[in-house]
Amino acid sequence: KEVLFKSRDENIAKVDKNGVITGINYGSTIIDVSSNNINKEVIVNIKNITIKNNNYNINRNSIEDYIIGFEPKTKINDILSTFDNDTSNLLFYNKNNDKIEDYNSNITTGMTIKLVIDNNLYDIIKVVVRGDINKDGFINVNDYKKLNKYLNNTIDFDFIEKKAADVIEDDNIDQYDYEKINDFITKIITTVN
Repeated sequence: KEVLFKSRDENIAKVDKNGVITGINYGSTIIDVSSNNINKEVIVNIKNITIKNNNYNINRNSIEDYIIGFEPKTKINDILSTFDNDTSNLLFYNKNNDKIEDYNSNITTGMTIKLVIDNNLYDIIKVVVRGDINKDGFINVNDYKKLNKYLNNTIDFDFIEKKAADVIEDDNIDQYDYEKINDFITKIITTVN
């Protein structure tokens, strides 16, 4: 018996002759299934299950996924509109993994953003603010001192701290990063991004 499948909106989802559905865009459509005068409708919802942002770089790698490019002192409320996701599904957690309720809080290195839809966790990314090595949302002498300790081999950095310290963006933490953070602190430059 032959079974036929047809999508009512191929801009949302396509279905092949075997009934395999492929999401094209986010939204809902109906797949009509028919065989020997039996017709059924299947509602298909295509969801955005990864955190997406066109203004800031999201890096997906084998160690830890992260978003980078925020300026220090940026508020969560100020960046919500830059996400392609329904912002009611984005939850923010501080570096201690406590849920943030006040979206007037600063974005900080080490913060976590989670995509939760219908109580299901779909995606997690860490936040990196270049130069905010000590994870307080600012670039100041404390970050400068922490980088100095790292360069003198008296402390080590975790993956996210390394990304925050690499303000030159050459995958190498060295004197050039140290100088750029100093230039920012002394107001020779206005951004490390």
